Amino acid sequence: MESLKTKKELRETYLKIRNEILNPSEKSEIITRKILNSDSYKNAKVIGIYKSFSSEVDTTLLIEEALKEKIVAVPIVKNKKMFFSKIEKETKYRKNKFGIEEPIQVERIDKIDLLITPGVCFDKEKNRIGYGGGYYDRYIEEKDIDSIAICFEEQIYKGIIPKDKNDVKVKKIITNKSTYK
Repeated sequence: MESLKTKKELRETYLKIRNEILNPSEKSEIITRKILNSDSYKNAKVIGIYKSFSSEVDTTLLIEEALKEKIVAVPIVKNKKMFFSKIEKETKYRKNKFGIEEPIQVERIDKIDLLITPGVCFDKEKNRIGYGGGYYDRYIEEKDIDSIAICFEEQIYKGIIPKDKNDVKVKKIITNKSTYK
């Protein structure tokens, strides 16, 4: 694993690893509980969170819990830009070109207190590799926002992820086993 050098190699390898993770529902629930108990979550009024798909950490329970006491917004991608739309329990969704659910009715939210980000691979220095579009990097940099990446412990790379000038670290990574600050 340590011989992987490029982001592309890491992305391909860690997508395979993530797709083969055992007990993802159980691990997702552990991660959800850690988020709900974090100061970042408790102090936030508005939460930006991704709608999980494929083998990502499942955010369904986290979204359900957050909707009980917070304003919750999910990402929408348009013209190579990402913004967030407020959702409610009754929100209806459609899949975008990436296969990710987005709300049909858009109510744009510009101020987010806490951003929960997905990713494919992470290191202990809080670097992340996403899917290659740079949406979260641009958003975090633009907004200078409190950001927590969530992933399974198996997605933590033992080395240091190669960085480009456009890559932005998250503030914290929470896995089912550890928290990296």
